[in-house]
Amino acid sequence: MADTKGKGNAGNISINVEGTLSLDQGSLILTEVAENAQGNGGAININANSVIVKNGAGINSLTKGEGNAGNINITADDYVLLENEGKILGQVTENAQGNGGFLEVNTDSLIVTNESELSVDNQGQGQAGNILISANSLELNTQGKITANNISREGGNIDLEAGNLLLRDNSLISAQATGEANGGNVTIDSDFIVAFPNQNNDIIANAQQGIGGNITIKVQSVFGIEERPLNPMTNDINASSARGAQFDGVVEIITPDVDLFQETAETPENVVDSNQVVAGVCNTSELARNINSGKANTFTVNGKGGIPPEPTEPFSAENIFIDGQSIPAVVEEERALQEQYPPILTSQGAIYPARGIVKNPDGTVTLTAYPTDNIQRVSHNSFNCGV
Repeated sequence: MADTKGKGNAGNISINVEGTLSLDQGSLILTEVAENAQGNGGAININANSVIVKNGAGINSLTKGEGNAGNINITADDYVLLENEGKILGQVTENAQGNGGFLEVNTDSLIVTNESELSVDNQGQGQAGNILISANSLELNTQGKITANNISREGGNIDLEAGNLLLRDNSLISAQATGEANGGNVTIDSDFIVAFPNQNNDIIANAQQGIGGNITIKVQSVFGIEERPLNPMTNDINASSARGAQFDGVVEIITPDVDLFQETAETPENVVDSNQVVAGVCNTSELARNINSGKANTFTVNGKGGIPPEPTEPFSAENIFIDGQSIPAVVEEERALQEQYPPILTSQGAIYPARGIVKNPDGTVTLTAYPTDNIQRVSHNSFNCGV
C-alpha cells in the first residue's frame, strides 16, 4: 500500500515477477489519496508472466480526497485472469475531487469472469479515467465487466485491441455516464466479436442527461450482437441518451468490403461452346467434302471436362471394394499377381485398390487389383471426317 493522508502525492508501487503474481481471498495492492488529503495517487506497475486476481482480491488506485487517481499498468506475457469478484479499479469516490487514472493491460489472454471487473470510475467531481487493453484473446463471462463510468463532466474512454472478443452470460463493456455527464467513447479493433445469443451481453456508451458517447467497432465479423435499444433478452450495442434522440451518440461498425463467408458459387453448366470448337476439325480436302456431303460436324462433351466437383457432390472412389473379395482371376498369371498385390485389411473387410484396367472380349472393362501395361491409345476415325 502507498497512500497520502495529508498534503503530497502518494508513492508508486512496482512489482516484477518472473512467474505468476496471484492475489487471493481479499488481498489488495493499493495506492490511495485519503479523505481530506491533498495530492495525487501513486502509480501501480506490474510485470509478470501471468497475473491472477480472484475471490475478492484487488488492484486499486483510489482517491477519496482532493487529487487525481494514479495510473495502473499491467504487462503479462501469458495471461491476466480475474475471477470470482476479482477487481482492477481506478476510482474517485463520492465527494472527492479529481480525475480518474489511466488503466492499461497488455497480455496474450485476458479473462474476466464471475462478477469480476476491470474499471475506472468517477463518482465525485472530475473526469473518469481511460482504459486501454491489448490482448490476442479477450473473454468476458458470467457478469464480467469492463467499464469507464462517470457522474460528472466527460465519461471515460475504452480502447480494446483484441484478436478475438468473446461475450457471454450478462457481460458488459460500458462507457456509461449518469447525471449530466456525457457518455465516454468505446473503440474496439478486433478480428471477431462473438456474443452468445440472448444472454444480455451489451456494449454501451449511453447517457442520462448528457450526450451519448460514440462506439466505433472495426472488425472482420460480428456474431450475436447488434445495434438496437437495450433489452435484457438480447445482446445490444447502444449509445443513446435518455435526453432524446438528438443527443444520441454514434455507433459505427466497420467491416471489410469482402464477405469472408460468401456462399460457394454454382459450377457453370456450359463451359465449352461446341459450335466454336468444331469448326475446322475435319480435313477440307475434296475427298472429305464429298464423303461428308450433307453431314454436319458434331462435338460432344461428356461430364464436366475436368472441372472439380461441387462441394455437395461425393468424391470419386479411389479404391474398389466388392463384397470384400477381389475380382476373380481367370489365368495363373493373374493369380500370381493377386498374391503379389494383396488386399488392404480394414475393419470393414479387405479392400483392393484399383491398380489396372483390362478390356474383355465382349467389350466390358474390368478394374484389376494389379498393375496392367496393356492399355494402348487407339486412333479413332471421326464419323464426320470419314477417314
